[in-house]
Amino acid sequence: CAPGTASAGGGTNCSTCPPGKASEAAAPRCAICEVGKFTPTNGSATCQRCETAAGKEYTSPEGSATCDRCREGWYMADNGNCDVCPNGAVCIEGSTLGTLKIEPGFFRFSSDATEVYKCPLGVTACSGSDAKGVGGDTDNNATAVIKSITQGEELCADGYKGPLCETCEDRYFMDSASGACTTCAGNTHGSWTTLVFAGGVFFVGGATSTALLLKPRWLFDPETGFVEKVAKTNVVRFSVVTSQIVSSLENVHILAGGSSYPYPFNVLSSVLGSVFSLGMFDLLPVDCWITTSWYEKLVVTTAVPLALVAMAVLANLIYAALTNSGFKLKGFGTKYAFMYLFYFLPGASIVICQSFRCAEFDDGTDTVQRYLAADLSVSCDSDEYTSITSYAGVMLALLPVGVPLTMHATLHASKGAIQARTTRTGDAELEHLSVWFAPYKPEKWWFATFDMIRRLALTSFLLLFDERLLQIEVALLLGMLDIIVTQHASAHWDEVADHVQYGCGWIVLGCMISLVLMSYDPPVFNQLLMSLALVGAVLALAAYEYIRSDGDGVERDQGGAGLGANQVMPIEDDGPAEAAAIEGEAAGVDNDGGGGGGGG
Repeated sequence: CAPGTASAGGGTNCSTCPPGKASEAAAPRCAICEVGKFTPTNGSATCQRCETAAGKEYTSPEGSATCDRCREGWYMADNGNCDVCPNGAVCIEGSTLGTLKIEPGFFRFSSDATEVYKCPLGVTACSGSDAKGVGGDTDNNATAVIKSITQGEELCADGYKGPLCETCEDRYFMDSASGACTTCAGNTHGSWTTLVFAGGVFFVGGATSTALLLKPRWLFDPETGFVEKVAKTNVVRFSVVTSQIVSSLENVHILAGGSSYPYPFNVLSSVLGSVFSLGMFDLLPVDCWITTSWYEKLVVTTAVPLALVAMAVLANLIYAALTNSGFKLKGFGTKYAFMYLFYFLPGASIVICQSFRCAEFDDGTDTVQRYLAADLSVSCDSDEYTSITSYAGVMLALLPVGVPLTMHATLHASKGAIQARTTRTGDAELEHLSVWFAPYKPEKWWFATFDMIRRLALTSFLLLFDERLLQIEVALLLGMLDIIVTQHASAHWDEVADHVQYGCGWIVLGCMISLVLMSYDPPVFNQLLMSLALVGAVLALAAYEYIRSDGDGVERDQGGAGLGANQVMPIEDDGPAEAAAIEGEAAGVDNDGGGGGGGG
């Protein structure tokens, strides 16, 4: 028989080989094409290799007439072509678009979607597919059947739901310490967190009230009291502000598709950020008590500072009416309303700015799915999103824009009194503004506004940049600018405070660099080393602050005859007269002329 035909022994005619089989000359039978080979027509003498005829990505089952299967690492698209397996999916031989196996830590919206997304909460939330391999009879089926979970919320672990498995199911809450959805039923951690939080609030409130009532000398002495020492070094101020910036940088970077800080520094950052931002929704298992939404979080976060300011205004109006005096926005209530705005405005501003940012996803249809990036349970095409953005727009004008402008205008109106002060906080007329200007030298009163804008820029402002690389570049630029301005302005009343803020700037810059390094997915050991380096820098700065504030570090004299920005008072105690002479020399003033007084 001729090639492409065959006849068994004793036969009287030659039979043509069908597609999927071939024969050489005088063959007793047609041979079935091996895996990876095919014959498309009748009467083929040899089987063709798929990788030669169709491409390296194609293959075929045994006895195939076509190359209708993709090799491992590829999948069969709807147009019949083999496309490269997307990151986050596993493509075994014979995979199609509808049967892609999704790796743990990744999510796909539908079986028709070509995009696979990395889950922000990782493998804890996204458990992946459960495919084991190929099923079906390969002799009779050209396309293998992959039995697996391939799409949607089926990929989520218990306790998680929604796009990217980022939302906790009912009766679960997001535990800020572990970064995981935790069941409300029988959860002792959430209960202890609530008790500790409530106990802490009552303890701090009670201790503060008692201290203000008794005013013990060791606490309030104007020279040696603990409060004065803390005020000189601004330890609370720097701790709160730096923790807020560091925590916000991570959150903003994640929203842009970036990685978190190295473990376990990311846990420390999350907890401290929630504590110092008074993040009730992050610290407490609120979702175990009531069903909350992003809109409710936005309203609560923005209502507190506005309510405090409104209460301060109302108190001053009532006082003016009762005393028949003119209205002045001063007093105890105003001071603490301004203090709250100073510490917690960046946190509120982040929530406001997050309310506008949407993330787009491919769900396999012609319509792109859009969700609120900060809360993927909110569709950006819904009426709920319209309500959120309308309210957030008003709050944007009032808080992150309005407060710095009002703050600067208020300080500028009192500039003369602030510059003339001889003590850190000034007289009683300036007490309500002291939380803003007290850390700085009289002539550097404007640095309070710069500091507020700096904090907003390193947190809320970065949300304007959707592209991850551009966002981290802008953050690095702002971080370096902050270090340069801090170094050259030398704005603080106390020299140690200048050094500490300068150090804090480098710590923030180090955190930014760690976010860049985390994009390379370093192993756990390397993450541990980075975490130790960051924590070590914080501890070293704290030790420096303690030693300098308790040792030879002295605050600058603000009465016109203080030490220079980089000069330190000699340790030897030669008495008030000698100290005054040294101060006069440092400022270039003749102490005998009476112009060198001050509170150094």
